[in-house]
Amino acid sequence: MIIMGLDLATVSSGISVLDDGNLVFSGLVITPDSMKNPFERICFIQEKITELQDKYNPSVVAIEDVPLSASRNLMTAKHLILLAGAIMALDNQRGATTLFLNPSEWRLSAGIFEGKLTKTDMAREAQKARAVKLANEKFGLKLEYISEYSDKKFHGSDLAESILIAVSAGIILKQ
Repeated sequence: MIIMGLDLATVSSGISVLDDGNLVFSGLVITPDSMKNPFERICFIQEKITELQDKYNPSVVAIEDVPLSASRNLMTAKHLILLAGAIMALDNQRGATTLFLNPSEWRLSAGIFEGKLTKTDMAREAQKARAVKLANEKFGLKLEYISEYSDKKFHGSDLAESILIAVSAGIILKQ
């Protein structure tokens, strides 16, 4: 089964493809700085995902759901929901199943929430650091976790999380 995992954002979206559990693609779609309009960025990202879907033909596209209650910026959440809807429509046209995964759900099934975790361990940045470590261990990668978001466009956690979203989808679908 070919599963595409998406960690969507309107600046830098992580995209990974697993074929029967083997990582065959992992990359970022980065919107150009010249694209200030969020709707233009959404269309750009959708176009790049379409190209990857043409190449890999996934049967399942797993997307991290946008939990509105935890959103720090409602306008960003709105744009992510629009982007997810655009991807879902694309999946529907192609006969692929769209699987929306709650962040805590995919993190749990992927193995990020293992052992006894403290409040510090549950912080967003700590979860991102563990995602990078776990993706590196599972797939022999050398992704880097950057705690400072000074260069947010090239953050290893975007790739790691897209990989683990796909891994989680595979686990959930086998249950």
